[in-house]
Amino acid sequence: MPPPAQPDHEQPQPRDETPPIHRLLELIKSDPDPASALSHLERLVSTWPAYTPPQPLLFHLLRRLATSSPSRLPRLLGLLPQLRHRPRFSESAALVVLSAFSRALMPDAALAAFRRLSAFLGCNPGIRSHNALLDALVRARRFSDADAFFASLSHGAFGRRIAPNLQTYNIILRSLCSRGDLDRALTLFDSLRRRGVAPDRVTYSTLMSGLVKQNRVDNALYLLDEMPSYEVQPDTVCYNAVLGGCFKNGESEKAMRVWEQLVRDPGASPNLATYNVMLDGLCKLGRFKEVGEVWERMVANNHQGDMITHGILIHGLCRSGDVDGAARVYTEMIKTGLVPDSAIYNSLIKGFCQAGRVVEAWKFWDYQCVWGP
Repeated sequence: MPPPAQPDHEQPQPRDETPPIHRLLELIKSDPDPASALSHLERLVSTWPAYTPPQPLLFHLLRRLATSSPSRLPRLLGLLPQLRHRPRFSESAALVVLSAFSRALMPDAALAAFRRLSAFLGCNPGIRSHNALLDALVRARRFSDADAFFASLSHGAFGRRIAPNLQTYNIILRSLCSRGDLDRALTLFDSLRRRGVAPDRVTYSTLMSGLVKQNRVDNALYLLDEMPSYEVQPDTVCYNAVLGGCFKNGESEKAMRVWEQLVRDPGASPNLATYNVMLDGLCKLGRFKEVGEVWERMVANNHQGDMITHGILIHGLCRSGDVDGAARVYTEMIKTGLVPDSAIYNSLIKGFCQAGRVVEAWKFWDYQCVWGP
């Protein structure tokens, strides 16, 4: 006979597998996946609603999500008001959140968080938070919304009036330059000192970059020359913007003047991007003597060329008919461990074919098949 069945009340019951509070806190802190850490926090809050996790732990998770998973930040923000003792963060926490949404091109999430900063984080938005939201709108190219938000600062549409600062104006200048509205950008720039705001390098480099994109190189040169008189030190970004604009417009003599000004400037020095701009502009003009001088200066100042640098030289030398020079650059490129892309191989193959050296062109074809990307 089969053994009698056990009564129902004697059947083994599943045990509660919820980890204790201290274990969940450790998981929130140490789980390598911030999304999983957030799930642990949600479990902790739902299981022990009377317990409030330590504020430093919440801020740690906030920063991790902001860095690697901003789309999950709204889940965390929505969880914070449910805590029995709501945390009260400084505005720095708001900047972490709003900047993350800005980088991720999530302006609607940024606006939603901005409107409820007091409920979510226990802090009120200052000028830095306003600037972070403005930046989110500009990065997402929501220019009309950015203009409306900027206008609202002076009449307190979001709760209180707040005075724009230099960063605010720099963001608006970037917005105007991005949409090509240079006349409004210049008008705003000219008004800054009347408003008691002194432009900085970011202000100048933003405006100069916008001007050269619209082929207004002379305006950009004027600003570059103006900077020292207002005790603003031009940096490499400023010089690079104007150099690129000069070459783009075919104004090589102006480019060389800017280059000489840069190498004499004790407050700035060429970087790899500068050398690439110079080498590209000079190669296109066929001024290979000056190309060699710029290259020697680059090497002497311990700047190692990248893929762009070597590609510029190879393309320029092949176009000029100096395929042996291009081949030497290719060899040096291989020695540094760089892997040429298809555009570089195409230049070499075309250059050697046009020089009537088809056998060597086929060698580069074979190299591309073996080593190419």
